[in-house]
Amino acid sequence: MKHKLKKTGFTIVEVALFLALSGFLMIGIIVGANTSISRQRYNDAVNGFAEYVRGVYTDVLNVSNDKSLDEEAGRTKTAVYGKLISIGECADASCSTTTDTIYTYDIVGLAVSSSAVKGTRAIDMLYNTVNNGGVNANIFDREGCNGTTCQAKPYRMTTYQIPWEGSIGQSNTTGQRFHGAILVVRSPSTGSIRTYTYVYPSNKLSSYSFHLKTQIENTNDPSNTKSFAYFMKTVGHQSNNYGENELTICVDSEDNNYPNRRGIMIAARANNSASIMVTEMDAEDSLCKGRNYNY
Repeated sequence: MKHKLKKTGFTIVEVALFLALSGFLMIGIIVGANTSISRQRYNDAVNGFAEYVRGVYTDVLNVSNDKSLDEEAGRTKTAVYGKLISIGECADASCSTTTDTIYTYDIVGLAVSSSAVKGTRAIDMLYNTVNNGGVNANIFDREGCNGTTCQAKPYRMTTYQIPWEGSIGQSNTTGQRFHGAILVVRSPSTGSIRTYTYVYPSNKLSSYSFHLKTQIENTNDPSNTKSFAYFMKTVGHQSNNYGENELTICVDSEDNNYPNRRGIMIAARANNSASIMVTEMDAEDSLCKGRNYNY
C-alpha cells in the first residue's frame, strides 16, 4: 500500500501574520531603545549642569590670585573674590531673544587686609569702596574709562553649554526660560563662602550683565559707576530675601520624555559644593513639574 506524503508549510495568511507581528515587535524595541537613550541624555544634561555649578564652588574655595591682573612692587593690587553665574543673557544687541549659553565671570576687587574690611554681609563688603570698609569689586574692568566713555571688558569670562542642547527653565512654570544670576563669593573679611541669587521677572528678556555693561559704558561719570554687587544688593532682595534663600532651577530639554522635569536646588546660604542637589521629578514637593513644550 502506498502512503500519500502529507505536505507541510505555512499559508500566505500565516506568513503575513508572522511578518506583521515581527514588525510590531521590532518597532516596540526601537521605540523603547530611543526612549531609553533620550532619558539618559536628559539625565546627563541635568547632572552635567549640577556638576558645573558644584565646580564653581570648588573654584571659589580654591581660588588663586596669581593671574597678575596688575602688580606694583611685586605685589598684586587686586584679588579674585568669587564668581558670578549669569543665565539667560541677551543673544543680540536688541535683547529680543536670549541664549542658552551660561556665562561665568570672575569677581575682582582690591586686595586689602581682612582687618580693613568692615561690615557683616559679604555682599556689602564687596560693593563698598575701600574708604567705606569694602573692596570695590566688579566683574568688569573699568580701567578703560576715558572721559564719559568706558569700554567695559570682563576680567575673565568663561562659558558653559548644558549637554544635549539643554536649557534652563523656571520653576513651577512651563514654556518660560530662567533669567537670573547666582553669585558665589568669599567674604573679604573671613574667607567664608556666601551665595546670593537673583531671579528676573519671567517677562523680562534682558540679562543682568547686559544691563550692567550698558550702564558702565554709557555713564556720564565713570568714576561713580555701580558694580555688580550693588545690583545684587539692591534688587536681589526683591525675590530672594536679599538673595540668600533656597533656589530651584529646572532643566528643560527636547530629550526629556518624562511628564515632569528635574533640576538643581541651591540650598539657602549655600557655602560649598555639597549645597547643590539634583531634584527628583516625582517628588510631591517638586518645583519642576510640567515640561517645556516650546521646543
